Amino acid sequence: MKFDNKVIFVSGANRGIGKAVVEALLKQPVKRIYAAARKVDSLPNFRDARVVPVTLDITNHVQVANAAQQASDTDVLINNAGVVTVAGVVTGTPEQLRSDMEVNYFGTLSMVRSFAPVLEKHKGAVANVISLVGLASMPMAGGYSAS
Repeated sequence: MKFDNKVIFVSGANRGIGKAVVEALLKQPVKRIYAAARKVDSLPNFRDARVVPVTLDITNHVQVANAAQQASDTDVLINNAGVVTVAGVVTGTPEQLRSDMEVNYFGTLSMVRSFAPVLEKHKGAVANVISLVGLASMPMAGGYSAS
């Protein structure tokens, strides 16, 4: 996919894969990058005016709706935000396992659903960052593997 003059929204842009995605996109002739994180002060200083910080907890439906409205010019949604709870499906508490599902599954689903009208309007695309652990369960990350 060519990113020339495209507007990209990246969730979980504060570290790891999300940070690397933003840095890679900045080497392309993109128009704008919405860089989202639960706490915008945790975002790196990307030193580029094309980066627009967005406060976003993908489990917060109001914040997700606000993000979709704020970024109504998005061409590509990159769902990267996620969590890993160290808890096995037998030994972990339901709350620990539920946390991974709420963020990694339901949060991502909420993003797709909220951005769908925007992306349809712009003939855009969704890219969901996933883990190999979703294909082969890891005993101490049961919720993460399932999500």
